[in-house]
Amino acid sequence: MKDERNREKVRSSAVAACERLGRYRQPFAWTAISLLNVVAGIGSLEREASISSDSSGSSTGTLGRRGSVERRSGSEKRNSWSSEDFSTALDTFRPVTLTVNSFFKQEPDRLREEDLFKFLADLKRPSSALKRLKCIPGALRLDISPCQEEVRYSLSPELARLNPYPDEKGRPTKELLEFPCRDPLRPHYSFRNLLYLYPRSLNFANRPGSARNIACRVQLLYGEDPDTCCLPVLFGKSSCPEIVTEVYTAVTYHNKSPDYQDEIKIKLPAKLTDRHHLFFTFYHISCQRKMEHTPTETPIGYTWFPLFHEGRLRSGDQSLQVLQEPPPAGYSFGDQSLQVLQEPPPAGYSFLSPSVHLPNARWVDGHRPLFEITLLPQSSIFPQDPHIEQFLDICGALEEGGRLPTANGTDPEAELRSRALALELSAPGPLMGFLPPLLECLLHLLVQPPWPCASRDAFHATAALVHRVSTLLSDEEDQHGRNALLATWIHFQCGLPPATEPYPALGSPTAECPTATLGRHPSSNTAVRWTMGRSSSQPDLVTASLLEDSDVQQPHVAASPHSGGRPLDRTASMRPQGCMAPHSGGRPLDRTASMRPQGCMAAGGQPMVQGPGAWRRPLHEELLLQWVVASGAARELALAHSWFFLELLVHSATLHLAATGRLHAPRTTRFSQRFADDIITLVGSLTTEVVARSCSDAPESRPLQQLNSSLAFFMRDLLSIMDRGFVFQL
Repeated sequence: MKDERNREKVRSSAVAACERLGRYRQPFAWTAISLLNVVAGIGSLEREASISSDSSGSSTGTLGRRGSVERRSGSEKRNSWSSEDFSTALDTFRPVTLTVNSFFKQEPDRLREEDLFKFLADLKRPSSALKRLKCIPGALRLDISPCQEEVRYSLSPELARLNPYPDEKGRPTKELLEFPCRDPLRPHYSFRNLLYLYPRSLNFANRPGSARNIACRVQLLYGEDPDTCCLPVLFGKSSCPEIVTEVYTAVTYHNKSPDYQDEIKIKLPAKLTDRHHLFFTFYHISCQRKMEHTPTETPIGYTWFPLFHEGRLRSGDQSLQVLQEPPPAGYSFGDQSLQVLQEPPPAGYSFLSPSVHLPNARWVDGHRPLFEITLLPQSSIFPQDPHIEQFLDICGALEEGGRLPTANGTDPEAELRSRALALELSAPGPLMGFLPPLLECLLHLLVQPPWPCASRDAFHATAALVHRVSTLLSDEEDQHGRNALLATWIHFQCGLPPATEPYPALGSPTAECPTATLGRHPSSNTAVRWTMGRSSSQPDLVTASLLEDSDVQQPHVAASPHSGGRPLDRTASMRPQGCMAPHSGGRPLDRTASMRPQGCMAAGGQPMVQGPGAWRRPLHEELLLQWVVASGAARELALAHSWFFLELLVHSATLHLAATGRLHAPRTTRFSQRFADDIITLVGSLTTEVVARSCSDAPESRPLQQLNSSLAFFMRDLLSIMDRGFVFQL
């Protein structure tokens, strides 16, 4: 400061202003730096650069009105860069130091993104538009270098510490969450439940009064009192606490219709209800010194936005109406008496939005939408896809035993089938992000079906889902057609529902009549009635190719090494209830035990056990059975991706042996007789399919080779877990 006599006076004025207005911000100036030029080693803006190199290898660019070095235009440089070259340059470009000494004043009425994009376009070429911008002198130094392979003291977007974080002495580095143009086709491998809020604009031009310095306070409430119901879930700005209960937008001086450029990051609760909502309070900020009793903040408007509606997290662009006065008590729900509830309201009441006329409420500008916001969720909990949400809703209802969510009185069985098969219609990003839980739900329905045909529908939906994933990631397949992501899920993520009791050994007297049942009673609210066994509900599932196989039609030709000389029945899994198996001593073979409700009689007149501790068919047996009896589109999809089901079959069988303590048991007692029968049936079916396709007039070489190699690898894997003599006789 040139005048030393005014130093203390200016200092005291600055302290007083900061104490009174320090929590508010105002857009002041902006500038832009071309990252393409940085990566290319230019070190400054194209239109205004001078480069100087020193012994350390860094370069300094200063912002001027005329370039001191002639270079090609930006369009020529962009045309010479490919995506591969640019990706390589990001990891290998030369470290550079930029010094920017000129900034452009931020005009209060030109804060929209369209205006900024226009300015950026003008920066790339000299034009008269730049002369109208007021330049502000200053100095900004930036050191830009490629990212190190190992970044220490790093924090995730949720502010979680990432290894390596050796001590508390280092300065933390925050990771930025990327918003790609296309959703990455990868599952969610970590918990994330963030919401990015972007206030866009406010139009108070027709509001009575002289409020012109407008700031917006944002809170996330669980209730209706902004002082006591606000949740500490908002991320603070730099040099502020990490988590706060409220965030203020920037203030645009003397503007009744401000545009905002703020980004507010919110850490959403894991469980949202209809009472969670964003609450916005608009204030006029008094900047001038007035009387002592004049408040700095004067409320001039209120609005809110319900985040959770009909079980869905809301997102996208929203337009909200604004109240002149605080909302009346009970504005969250239709009945004011509900404000005394400590829990979410009962069914039949819905969260109101500002678009609903509240009684005795005064709206700004005749209840017109005046406040524009954008919501961008980044969540591994809320799929943001209707097909996935509807399927997970019905799976949750089945797990809890409540009423199934059906539309217009639709049959629950048909509703589950349609929602499961509609998964392949989901958007690629959410589908890949929620692939592991979707596959787990389908496998759960496969082994614990709420009604007889649910296992068949779950198998069909699984095959369709695998086909969709393989189509989306067709460039990530090996020479045998194995998708890397699905193979990773099978071997590292696939979890199995363990059986509650050990299963009968292979060849034991009880092996042919397991008492596998559902682990949950059907709810009376679902209106589900079980009246048919498995085979009687689907008597036409034996495919034509299986019936044409002479070995299948004559099961007495071969004898199983585990059956004590008894001829092997290859159609046991497909025989309707009551039919006699060959050489079974006149006793019908029961294949419907896992589908029979409580009170039904098993073969031999013995009542079945129903309840949480009852028997349950393991995944490898149910998966094999559904494949054997599959027909139509389900069978074709399973054949097209046979590697997936064969590897899942071996993996689930191995986990079952580990869970039941049979890994070191004699090989002849590891699996039940019905499993061995179905293995023979499946191998015979796949072999017949390979032969039939190879003898066709125009065989498709790649699908044929993939099916043949999948079968070969499956036979090799069986040698590790089953009786090798049995495998060699397949």
